[in-house]
Amino acid sequence: MPFEDDGSIRFLTEKNQCAAFAITSHSKKRPLNIVFGRTFDHQVLDMVEFGIDNVLFTSDFKTKTHSIGSLPALIFQGDAFETDDTMRMVRSLFTDFFFSQALDNVNADGLEHAIVLSCAGQGRLTFRHYRTDLLAREDSSSPKAQITEIGPHFDLTVRRTQFGADDVRKQAMRVPKEVYEKKVKNVEYNALGDKMGRVHMKSQNLGDMALRKYKGLKKPRDDASESGKMSKKAKTSA
Repeated sequence: MPFEDDGSIRFLTEKNQCAAFAITSHSKKRPLNIVFGRTFDHQVLDMVEFGIDNVLFTSDFKTKTHSIGSLPALIFQGDAFETDDTMRMVRSLFTDFFFSQALDNVNADGLEHAIVLSCAGQGRLTFRHYRTDLLAREDSSSPKAQITEIGPHFDLTVRRTQFGADDVRKQAMRVPKEVYEKKVKNVEYNALGDKMGRVHMKSQNLGDMALRKYKGLKKPRDDASESGKMSKKAKTSA
């Protein structure tokens, strides 16, 4: 068991380059047991052991499932996920396990399924998996969301926990500077995605610039100056 000896867990996660793991076991002392955990720097960081019951598999639901590769929406129901320290760590663990991220808005057209974790009190959780379908409404432009349970379906009871030290957790949650996109000054993108740059230059005197002169832009000569130049040419030829 990983709570007694985590050597095999560290070996397998390092060998397979896997940061999250789940282990199931069954014994007389702990029947129907499942352990969720995660690692940092090839060391076990957090582990939570659950007892599992009221299990229904996906095959028990005679309905279509979601498409392969689609990511689920992860929904946590219950105040305990905000107030209880253990449940707060359980929420963080499941968020990492299902590769989810916090979002303010969700595009309903691209959402195919959702995982709902509800806190039932006294360390109990319900795990439900639903498919989402959008149905058109006759009296509204916004579609109606219909959910259908597709499984798996089970209940969890927290048995044992092991959480990492605060200093190790702080180091594990540190985000490298390379991840953040560096903002380049005076560079922006328009609505079409084209890169636009702004160049700052010193003020220039356009009157002193050597520009190409065109005949059409020359000033017209007056008649007096033209006659004077013609008489001067006549004297020179004489």
